[in-house]
Amino acid sequence: MKNLILAMMVFFASQITIVFDNFVELAGTHPIIVDGRTLVDDGIFHMLGFRIERQENSTTLTSIGGQQIVLIVDSDTLLSGGVVVPLDVPAQMIDGRKMMPLRAIFESAGYRVVWREESVAVYIFSVR
Repeated sequence: MKNLILAMMVFFASQITIVFDNFVELAGTHPIIVDGRTLVDDGIFHMLGFRIERQENSTTLTSIGGQQIVLIVDSDTLLSGGVVVPLDVPAQMIDGRKMMPLRAIFESAGYRVVWREESVAVYIFSVR
């Protein structure tokens, strides 16, 4: 039953569009929805210039601006520039991929994130 539910989540989430600064659609990101939150693998962060350091159970992302964000699989917090930030949904392993909460990471790095239900899209904006 769990596999059926996960398959339904992945099918629904494959319809999500992720747009950066209103003009770049980030293809190939394969987002999924878990408990109402969008999770993505580290490919999206790589595309946007983040430096990525992977360990078995953790990932450290460093934004272009130098903000360092550390996530540990199944932890209900992340560490952003030395500050503990609570997560609604933790980073987790799904089908062999480390999936991470999109909104929490981008907002921790100083971006603005907007979910638009009518277009089934996540918009990520650089804050200038």
